[in-house]
Amino acid sequence: MFESNYTNARGNEITLYKNGKVTGIDPFTIYEPMNDYIDAGRQIDQIGLGHTAQDIEWFGFSFKKDSLSVYKLK
Repeated sequence: MFESNYTNARGNEITLYKNGKVTGIDPFTIYEPMNDYIDAGRQIDQIGLGHTAQDIEWFGFSFKKDSLSVYKLK
């Protein structure tokens, strides 16, 4: 679902790979979508970004056509 090349607002290329690696979003090197299939679910779709699996930071995300928006959560 996420695997693709993207361009951020500054024109920098970001690549999300099928294996969970990410390039172009320093200092992050991995990503992990949050799977939420049980019960009523979360109200916000989330993706984790980190340098290792132990330091994942969670962000909200949304897709519109071919654009992926990632934003900080309050």
